[in-house]
Amino acid sequence: GARAAVEAVVAEGADAIVGPLFSDEAEPAGGAAEAARVVLVAPLATAADVSADRRFVFQANPTFAERGRAMARYATGRLGLSRLGVAAQRETLGADMAGAFAAEARRLGARVNFETLLDDADDWQDLDREVGEAALRAVDAVYLPVTGRDAPRYADDALRSLDAIGRAPRPLGNTEWEGLQASKARASRQI
Repeated sequence: GARAAVEAVVAEGADAIVGPLFSDEAEPAGGAAEAARVVLVAPLATAADVSADRRFVFQANPTFAERGRAMARYATGRLGLSRLGVAAQRETLGADMAGAFAAEARRLGARVNFETLLDDADDWQDLDREVGEAALRAVDAVYLPVTGRDAPRYADDALRSLDAIGRAPRPLGNTEWEGLQASKARASRQI
């Protein structure tokens, strides 16, 4: 349907197209726009396939991997951190962010002491045991990209687990942390 819609508006003389919004429709729509050499902007799409290797298709929203790379640039450049750790839940968008964060941090010269993939969402409350207290104490910051509808609970669990070890590393979150009262209080103590 998305491909046919693009073909129809191109046939009517469209110079540019805004939409579809999301990746599952934007990818085939982008293929049609690319074939017609008409600019398409996908406002909320996050999948890399939407604009990959396409000259006429653009995403206004970054991919999840790009979000991880951006956080690594912020942590190393703006915050000046050089000893980092990463923890995320396996097979989630957070894992995509975590892998990209670690790779970019290393590329920028930081040392990534650990990359832990949690098997289950309940593991956030045992982050100190899953990663290990010694490993957590050996880094300046740990990137914790929580995702999903229960992300606020996972973030709270991770913060409580970090607080339990005493000298905890600075937590680095993602957009899912915005508006969380517990993370605001914790983050303000770390700045």
